[in-house]
Amino acid sequence: MKTSSFVLIAVLILAVLIVAGSCATGQKAQMPEEDLYKKLSGTWVNENYNMIAGVISTGWPIKWVVKSDGTYDWFGESSDTDRIGYGEYKAIVDTWTDPEGNLFYKATFTVHLSTSVMYQLGMISGSGTEWEFVMSGINFPPEIDPKHGLYAFYYRQ
Repeated sequence: MKTSSFVLIAVLILAVLIVAGSCATGQKAQMPEEDLYKKLSGTWVNENYNMIAGVISTGWPIKWVVKSDGTYDWFGESSDTDRIGYGEYKAIVDTWTDPEGNLFYKATFTVHLSTSVMYQLGMISGSGTEWEFVMSGINFPPEIDPKHGLYAFYYRQ
């Protein structure tokens, strides 16, 4: 009798730990692509950037307009209506939030200048007003590092 009670208690404790563990990792739940596109969609501006003719090696565009379908346009000035570049997010690979409510994501995308797939690790602030990311043509960057050569930061307009 004591052995069966011990086994029952052990099973119940294990079940509680499994449920608690799955709740703790719930922040890592995958967000549907269309939900992330909605959070990304809008106009993002950083007046400190300057891109020449849509070529990333010359700098970042001042303005990104991200649409809810995952496409985006680049603009050379915040007031411009003629785009200097465009592209499309291809897949949202992963999403998660941190305790401050910041939304992180890993996504693949293409740029108008190339058919190559690019990799982006990004973060939208919990307030939804700041967007920062790092890109790579090889694989997903391990962290969002402002010292990375392909780091960018934008404010929602």
